[in-house]
Amino acid sequence: MSTFDLRLAAPALAAWLTAVVVAHHRPAVGFIFAVLGAFAAALLTIVGSGRTAGRRRLAAASCLCAAGAAAAVAWRVSALERSPLRPLAERHAHVTIELRVDDDPQRLRPQRGDGPRRTLVGTRATALLVTDEQGTRWRLHVPVFVLAGGSEWLGLQPTQRIRADGVLQPGQRGRFQAATFAARGPPITVSPAAGWQSAAGRVRDALQRAAVHLPPAAGGLLPGLVDGDTSRLPDTVAADFTTTGLSHLVAVSGTNVSIYLAALLAVCRSLVPRIGGRIAVAVAGLASFVVVARPHPSVLRAATMGLVLTLGRAAGGGLSGVGVLGAATLLLVYADPALATNYGFALSVVATAALLVAAPPLTDLLARRLPRSLAEALAIPLAASTACAPLIVTFAGTISVYAVPANMAAEVAVAPATVLGVAAAAVAPWWSTGGAVLATLGAIPCAWIVSVARVFAALPGATLRWPSGAVGGVALAAVELSVAAAVAFFGHASQLPRRRSIRDDGFGSRDPTRPRPPHGDRRR
Repeated sequence: MSTFDLRLAAPALAAWLTAVVVAHHRPAVGFIFAVLGAFAAALLTIVGSGRTAGRRRLAAASCLCAAGAAAAVAWRVSALERSPLRPLAERHAHVTIELRVDDDPQRLRPQRGDGPRRTLVGTRATALLVTDEQGTRWRLHVPVFVLAGGSEWLGLQPTQRIRADGVLQPGQRGRFQAATFAARGPPITVSPAAGWQSAAGRVRDALQRAAVHLPPAAGGLLPGLVDGDTSRLPDTVAADFTTTGLSHLVAVSGTNVSIYLAALLAVCRSLVPRIGGRIAVAVAGLASFVVVARPHPSVLRAATMGLVLTLGRAAGGGLSGVGVLGAATLLLVYADPALATNYGFALSVVATAALLVAAPPLTDLLARRLPRSLAEALAIPLAASTACAPLIVTFAGTISVYAVPANMAAEVAVAPATVLGVAAAAVAPWWSTGGAVLATLGAIPCAWIVSVARVFAALPGATLRWPSGAVGGVALAAVELSVAAAVAFFGHASQLPRRRSIRDDGFGSRDPTRPRPPHGDRRR
């Protein structure tokens, strides 16, 4: 890793970790962190000189970015604690609330119990107007999480404004939400979604219609790869993906964004002659993809990396993958501190860092015993799965035993499925027959991915139980680091030149291919 990569990666890591710590404490802790970080940055800037100047500047930049992240998180948490929703949520007040929907409502798994099963829906929203039982009204602009029962909530779109009755409950610390709103009854539409969101909704609906004639498994996976819509994916298939470590393919991930951007740039190179036009098309294409696929953490991370890389190349810069990842992470943590505590964002960043840092040397190590292409195909899922396993264990408590071979087998079908799915989504709103044909072609690689998940999930010992929580994650990380250190040590030792003894060749360190001199005529 070059010095320039460290100048971007180290401050990003410092800001991210600081945001995670401050998010789970009172705002005063964050402001203290901010003051201490700024003071340390100033001290490192004015003290010392000589050979350590570069390291001091890097440390000062890291402290300054950490101070900025601490201040941003503390300010956000402080604003949430001052919100009038907090006291209402603490006493579980019944309110009428006007909301702006911020994400697609998702069907949640119903809780176990003796009561009747019903559709449980969850979504993120922004509270705009709250009226309590006494008729007191508050105009505000704070994030809340909505829990509702009933399928009529599933048809809502981002930016749509609704009104509903329900009960406010305290939100979870670290989630950057003022409260949880448990809705009672269906939503009442106040205003429709914005035009650009309605257009994105039409694209998503057209892709669903194009895939409606396909088998449920493949037809449910294709929209998930393109726009993250897994509403038609059977629960058994989703469970197989989780068991085999393929859950990142069920919804839109950074891999899908990368494939989409690569295909878009390939088309631009042949149709758009000027570099400025290519950049404009790439930026517009990334923005359109984020709107259609929704700004989920992995999509934001990949899209921001693509934007930084595109603009960097346009400016004549030579940013490496690690530098681009560091810049994107730093920008996103500052723009939305809530991403710092999001598991999806953490998994996306850690997996990408593993592919950039660990996969190349692992490929070289495996290439000593395997063909280069096979070594690379094995190193990529091995590096990503190993890096993400401690994070997954913290909330799942299981290890996917066959994650590496399952990802190797499924990887060959991801690119064609994504490209054909995007093409079907682009064509279906204007030509339903053409969209259906492209969706049918895209279902072929999707069927292969589903088969891989089903086969590996049915193998004995597909999952291994492991302690969950932070302790389990740290323990698994320690085991992985020990194994990696042992492999690196023995791999390095096997490459050391073999020392030959004087008894073997009679010449000590001389070339053993030289002829042995006659006995009694050895020169000293």
